[in-house]
Amino acid sequence: DLKHIVEGSIIQRFDHALVLSSQTSQDLIEMLKKYYKKIEIVDYQPTSENFIMDFVPLIQPHLPKGVQLYSITLGETASSYVQWLAEDNQ
Repeated sequence: DLKHIVEGSIIQRFDHALVLSSQTSQDLIEMLKKYYKKIEIVDYQPTSENFIMDFVPLIQPHLPKGVQLYSITLGETASSYVQWLAEDNQ
């Protein structure tokens, strides 16, 4: 179930996308549309730390009844990652 939720809520939206802040110049966005098939605009600076905070509300509503989100880990490189823990965000 979790794999299906993540695929539909996150992967389909962000995989192979150029993610830009809504503060990005509209002229630049229009120019980039010529070179990128998939552009996602978000209301924050697209860093791993901000992505993970965005992913929580994208996942939680789709979890089966009685199942709670415990943690999310987002890898940046082989040795660098950001982690969200439910216990730190209550």
